[in-house]
Amino acid sequence: MSELLDYYKAFYQTGIASDLYFLLLFVAVVFDIILGSARAWANNEFSSRESRRGIASHGGILLIMLVVCPLLHLIGLGTALHGFIGFLALSYASSIVGNLALLGVPIPKGLQEFLNSKLEKEFYNKVKLDKEKDGGHEDGK
Repeated sequence: MSELLDYYKAFYQTGIASDLYFLLLFVAVVFDIILGSARAWANNEFSSRESRRGIASHGGILLIMLVVCPLLHLIGLGTALHGFIGFLALSYASSIVGNLALLGVPIPKGLQEFLNSKLEKEFYNKVKLDKEKDGGHEDGK
């Protein structure tokens, strides 16, 4: 057990910024929290309950990554971890762009179309999987 704790200590002594992927995810999460709160405030939808829920959810993701990141590096799955962190960061980037658009920041048309096509594809795949799980019926019967 002390060997594992020593590994964590050594991993984080190099500085979390040494893992560019984790740093990218961390910045994206913080930026998404700030923009989501700003968007809610601007649209008179701000709720302290929703704010706490969002911060807890985003914080939970970061906490899990803080625990799992060193372990996956230790067992030689750093590349898979970076792929997963990259996926999460892109998901947050999509949310950030959406919040910026809702705040009135002009978003390049190509970027909007790209994100819309990715979101539509993701939604289609989710609906397809849900239908398969429910036996092919839209109402789940």
